[in-house]
Amino acid sequence: LRKKDMEFVFTGLSRLLTKHSMIYRAIGRGVSLLPSEQEFQEVASTYTDRELQMLSGDIIEYYLKSMDLLDHLAQAYDFKYISFWQPVTFTEVKLTDEEATVDPIVDDKTLAKLFQFTNESLTARAPPHFFNISGALSDRTESYYIDAYHLSEEGNELVAAKIVSILEKEFLLKK
Repeated sequence: LRKKDMEFVFTGLSRLLTKHSMIYRAIGRGVSLLPSEQEFQEVASTYTDRELQMLSGDIIEYYLKSMDLLDHLAQAYDFKYISFWQPVTFTEVKLTDEEATVDPIVDDKTLAKLFQFTNESLTARAPPHFFNISGALSDRTESYYIDAYHLSEEGNELVAAKIVSILEKEFLLKK
C-alpha cells in the first residue's frame, strides 16, 4: 500500500473507533453535561473568596493526582517528564491596553481570582518535575495575548524559549 492509501485507511479506522468507542461516547456525554462558559461565569460570579479558594483546592488536588499518576508511569516505564504551568492573562500583574480589551472574559474578576488562587497554591505545593512559568511574560512591553488564554506567535516563541532553557538545565546540564 502507498502512503496515501495508508492515510486513508487510518482515517477510516480512526473514525470507526471514534464512532463506536464506549470511552469516546462516555467522554462526549460527560462534556455535554458541563456548563457553558457563560453559565459558569453567571454561577461563579456569586462565589465568595472562600468558595473560590475551595474550588481552587479541588483543582489543585485533581492536578496533583494526575501528576502522581504520571510520576508512577514514569517510574514504571522508565521515562522522564517535565510539566509546565503556562501564562494566562489572569496571572499577569499588568496587561497592555490591547490585551485588556482583546477578550471580554479578561475582565472577569471572579475567574481571575480563581486563577490566582490556583496559581499560588500550586506553586506552594509544586509536584516533582513541575515548573511554573506563568511569569514568563511579566517584563513585556508588547501585546502577546490574543485572548484570555492564548498567545500570539511572538508570545509562544518567548514561552518556548523559557521551556527550552528549563529542558536544557534539567536534561542536558544534569548529565
